[in-house]
Amino acid sequence: MPSEIQGSCACGTIRFTLDGEVRNLVNCHCTKCRKLNGGAFSSYAVVRKADLRFGAGEATLSAYHLPSGFTKYFCRRCGAPIYNANPDFPAHRMVFLGALERPEEVAPKMNIFCSTMLDWAGEVAGLTSFPEAYTR
Repeated sequence: MPSEIQGSCACGTIRFTLDGEVRNLVNCHCTKCRKLNGGAFSSYAVVRKADLRFGAGEATLSAYHLPSGFTKYFCRRCGAPIYNANPDFPAHRMVFLGALERPEEVAPKMNIFCSTMLDWAGEVAGLTSFPEAYTR
């Protein structure tokens, strides 16, 4: 795994670096993640709060605060999610793998909240697949 990982939002306004050790890489299958991110699950790099450094656009971050205390941070221009803050782990940030410049260099090591995993989520690798978009 690279020692320094670069990331950005979809429009490039927000740019950040992950310094130091990635503490964990997870796929989260909780209902909150599905509602907040519109997918079957969310993939995160868990890093220390101090290891998430912004090089540009930090003022463009918007926050959505859930009643449970979780906060989702995203780009107010393009809507791309950047990271979540979990009140149970205040010294850490859950950075979306999709926000990383080279997500192929890291891979989740575990699934969490499997009790709420969608029944079909574990079967995704076995679906008919195409190298690019499906065409008729």
